Amino acid sequence: MKIQEKLIENLSASIICNQLALHYNEQIKTFPALYKHNLKKYTNLAIKELIKAENKEFDVVFNEAEEVTHQVSSNLQSYIDFMVQGGFTEFMLLANMQVAYKKNPKAIEGIINKVLNQ
Repeated sequence: MKIQEKLIENLSASIICNQLALHYNEQIKTFPALYKHNLKKYTNLAIKELIKAENKEFDVVFNEAEEVTHQVSSNLQSYIDFMVQGGFTEFMLLANMQVAYKKNPKAIEGIINKVLNQ
């Protein structure tokens, strides 16, 4: 993989992860009993830094490809919400499904379509 492609891949992952971390850290702050003392202090600092990163990186990409960026971010957020609802067992099964998909996409797509069309 070329260095430029790897840079773009890492930057894209950073933007997505920063956006998701910002969203979930802001959500968890609404539960004051969870974040106390240093954890609350450092989470607030992390949120401020994530906002800076979002303004620097995410917004630039968002302005270039607004619809795609919003769609990717929304889909990932929905995917994470779905994964955490099922607990760690379902999370591992979903991870295995991804591995299986990379090995044989047509077989997994066939299974998915069969289940969804029932």
